[in-house]
Amino acid sequence: MDEIYSVSEITHRIKNLLEYQIPDFYLEGEISEIKYHSSGHIYFSLKDNKAIIPAAMWRSQASSLITRPQAGAKVICRGKLSVYAPQGRYQFIAASIKTAGQGDLFLQFEALKKRLETDGLFDQENKSSLPDFPRHIAIITSESAAALQDMLGVFRKSAPHIKLSIFPARVQGEGSAKQIISALNHIENDLKSSPDCIIIARGGGSIEDLWEFNSEALARRIHSCKTPIISGVGHETDFTICDFVADHRASTPTAAAEFCCRSWLESREILDYLDSRISKALENSLTNKIQQLNNIVTSHGFRRHSDILKTREDQLRQISKRINTSASYTLQTARQKLSIQLGKIKLLDPVQILKRGFSINRDSSGKIIKSISQLRMGDTLISQFHDGSSESKISNLRSKNSHGKN
Repeated sequence: MDEIYSVSEITHRIKNLLEYQIPDFYLEGEISEIKYHSSGHIYFSLKDNKAIIPAAMWRSQASSLITRPQAGAKVICRGKLSVYAPQGRYQFIAASIKTAGQGDLFLQFEALKKRLETDGLFDQENKSSLPDFPRHIAIITSESAAALQDMLGVFRKSAPHIKLSIFPARVQGEGSAKQIISALNHIENDLKSSPDCIIIARGGGSIEDLWEFNSEALARRIHSCKTPIISGVGHETDFTICDFVADHRASTPTAAAEFCCRSWLESREILDYLDSRISKALENSLTNKIQQLNNIVTSHGFRRHSDILKTREDQLRQISKRINTSASYTLQTARQKLSIQLGKIKLLDPVQILKRGFSINRDSSGKIIKSISQLRMGDTLISQFHDGSSESKISNLRSKNSHGKN
């Protein structure tokens, strides 16, 4: 009797035959449709003029593609057959995809990648950590590249305080790798102020456009660079040797700039959040204090204290009035005494005495004459009045005890 299989059993046998009996092989065809899933997997179909086969590439392999395959492209894929049991459908699982006609470049890329990986240039432990809050960033790219303007726009919007140093270099065509190496040497050896990190940037393109970023010399120079390097070359699905050896790989130049600004943006958001929390807490606290104050003001105890305070104010006002009256009386008495003393001083003022008809007499040396005995006949006598002075000659002397002498 012939053996009877269940659907799952026969599917399992077919799966084993296809997956384990047929080794990996190369499959050439045209991509008729392709979908890049958000998970990172790629789903597509390969066809020729007689047949079509569904295919897929899982995220782990898709992340290393150096170009982004498109519908209509003729490609050569390496992989194996598989069976999707729930639908009883076989498909081709691709491990690599290369555009037909680019086989030599692809093989060169794979060979160099394998050699550098063996030398440890891609090892994670050899990569430098990127600063969370960079203050100075060097950018190596073409001055005319749209990618540069995109990055500058990100920095202006997200972190305008970061210092940017632009180092122009060719990013396509023969000699580009040498110019990038020269820029790296200048940054590390000649700048007085070293940047916190370096961005090497270029927009997307074909494998030929990006080929200079697969330079072994450039890879080894990036590996030896002491300053952390971010590779922002190509589109998300474009991969170069520069991406693998850099300390951080950004999917695009714009993503490289955003990566540098990430912590500044996060800290700003955190500060805004904390500011909002603090403002709300202060507002709530103030509202509570105002309510407590209103409760106190309207309470009986507070009104009683208000009455006491008013009584004390009345008493203080009466005391202040008495002090002002006493001070005014004391000041008036002092002024009267001062006026009397000033009158006495005025009576003793020599000028006032002279005005009453008296004079001060001095000899020729200026000595005041107090007695007639100080004078001799012919002496000069200087008399000072309140409004002037005069000189005279002594021609006659007469004391109280004599009638006069010559």
